[in-house]
Amino acid sequence: MTGEPTAPTAWRALEPAIIRLWRALWVLEAAALALVAGGLAARWGATPRWGLVVAAVALPLALGALLALRLPPRRHSAWRFRLGDEALAVHRGVLFRVESVIPYSRVQHVDYTQGPLARAFDLATVVVRTASADLGALRIPGLRPEDAIALREALAQRAGMVEPL
Repeated sequence: MTGEPTAPTAWRALEPAIIRLWRALWVLEAAALALVAGGLAARWGATPRWGLVVAAVALPLALGALLALRLPPRRHSAWRFRLGDEALAVHRGVLFRVESVIPYSRVQHVDYTQGPLARAFDLATVVVRTASADLGALRIPGLRPEDAIALREALAQRAGMVEPL
């Protein structure tokens, strides 16, 4: 690095497509819970009580659908990140607000990840690992793959891991 300070970037939000991904995850988790609850209700007692089985399946599905509609947009609006002069700043959290500031000097490792479900929504995640006793890692999900790669490179440069090209 040249030692010159870098200009801070503006606060950035996650891509709106992350709302659909989070909704899909809520629905998948609710469906898995509904299958388990339905299976347990069907095995309860000598003879299955089908009303109980239907209720055991319907309740997690209904609750999951409600949460899938309400929480992802709120979670999306709570997420912001910014590359500052000396640190990465991240604001997130719906119920519990979390504000993280990671000095570039503490950044040890920056990863780009993209699982199969995120790939289906054309999204990626940047994972920032720090020099921390608790092996801390900060994930920034919901980025377009090209934006995630650019963020990873910018963080690596500011942390002094690589020279600018």
